[in-house]
Amino acid sequence: MIMARATAPATILVVGHPGTSMAAVVDADPDIHLVGDIDTAVDLVSGDDAPQLVVLVAGTDRPLAWVRRLRAADRRVGIALTVPTAEVEETRQRLSFAPELGAVAVVGGDQDPELLGVELRSAAERISQQRQLRRTLDAMNRGLASSAASGPAAPAPSVSERYLAALTRHLPEGVVSVDGNGRVVTMNPSATDVLGVSLEAAEGRVLLDLLDSEDQAAVGEVLDRAAGGRVAELDDLVVRHPAGHRLLVNVTAAPVSDERDRVVGIVLLVRDVTDDRRTEERLRELQKAESLATLAGGVAHDFNNLLVSVQSWAGMAAEDVSDSEMVTTALEHIQRASRRAAELARSMLAYAGRGTFELEPTDLNDVVREMSGLLKAAISRKTEVVIEPTRPLPTVLVDATQVRQVVMNLVTNAAEAIGDRPGSIHLRTSSVELPAVHEDASDGDSLPPGAYVVIEVEDTGSGMDGSTMSRIFDPFFTTKFTGRGLGLAASSGIVRAHGGAIRVESRPGEGSVFRVFLPTEEDV
Repeated sequence: MIMARATAPATILVVGHPGTSMAAVVDADPDIHLVGDIDTAVDLVSGDDAPQLVVLVAGTDRPLAWVRRLRAADRRVGIALTVPTAEVEETRQRLSFAPELGAVAVVGGDQDPELLGVELRSAAERISQQRQLRRTLDAMNRGLASSAASGPAAPAPSVSERYLAALTRHLPEGVVSVDGNGRVVTMNPSATDVLGVSLEAAEGRVLLDLLDSEDQAAVGEVLDRAAGGRVAELDDLVVRHPAGHRLLVNVTAAPVSDERDRVVGIVLLVRDVTDDRRTEERLRELQKAESLATLAGGVAHDFNNLLVSVQSWAGMAAEDVSDSEMVTTALEHIQRASRRAAELARSMLAYAGRGTFELEPTDLNDVVREMSGLLKAAISRKTEVVIEPTRPLPTVLVDATQVRQVVMNLVTNAAEAIGDRPGSIHLRTSSVELPAVHEDASDGDSLPPGAYVVIEVEDTGSGMDGSTMSRIFDPFFTTKFTGRGLGLAASSGIVRAHGGAIRVESRPGEGSVFRVFLPTEEDV
């Protein structure tokens, strides 16, 4: 049984009875304490050593009432609700109708413990930064009130100037101001940390001389654009810190103009994203490991079932080889299981993008037209399949058999989303020219500029929330039952091997649209 730690103040306070993931997070982190009831939590929030974040775990009887009690005890405390991942979007929508509760984070409490811990730590850090800023502003207000009560004094900055100064001083992002000659005028403490130089040492020096970067030319271009009156951005700039380590920073440069609208300087926002990128990489590794574990488990389960079938029928046939009818039946079942095993192996290769393809110039309108009868026979009669080709289409260099498999998987998936209700599936073809790299492909692959033929499958099914869409291409992932298969995962691998990508648009209750982008023959 997990007991609350009382030896030191909690950074994060967990209230309620934790599930497996949350229990692992509490066990692993000494700064996360557990209490079983809301009364104890309110007492701790009201004390001098209040936690940064209070987490109400799934299963609490009246979570919104508990939030109100915590808010009444201390408006500054950060609050998070953990709910099953499938209910995150619904819970956020409910909270949007109660703005008086303030910002409440909603977290999937049944996700991987390490991912859950990272998410809670990130929320607590944001609350800590907000508290620090509030304390500074409160102290400044008390000083202003005291100054006003003591009578006239020397001219002082306006209240708005004081607020702006406090905000700049305590921002976690670095702020650097340079004059028209690119020389540093001032910078906040966060900027001195990133550059590794004090304000006294930096003042009056050219910024490019202070910024030891592997891409000075890119920094110069950003400054030139800002000097020309435009806001410019540069992401993931590698900077060498004087202490010897390397940082990744995002830079935003904005022009500063005088009353005649002449650019007289530049202000730069410099954000150290080194830890963010490490966390993102770690999260990607964890998600990849989780996906591979699911793949291994699903494939092992399917292969085990096939082997059991083969062994059982082989054993029955061996018991009496003189029974020709039994031997024939057993061989048929063994052949069927062997074909299923071969199909599973091909799906795994397709998922990995390493299947064997026979590429030939193909008009996808012909592929869709030939499949129309098969598609309609494969799904419920309550679901109408409407085929809407665009003519003419550029040819694509593809393995037509593999593309048919992708179309079948998408249509079958759409039919399952509709279920037993009446509905429709629209299967369209079109062509498009992408002028720039598109990084938002739903299956994680970007699309380089060029001409593409698009296969679109739109359904009137139940739709998906963002959490579900982020995982639909994971092998064996399903919202219905365990071990659904490799259909969408294999489709993604097939499309990726052809140099294309899949995009998805969906909203709960509004159906889904899957778009397959395949490069035209000229762009392959």
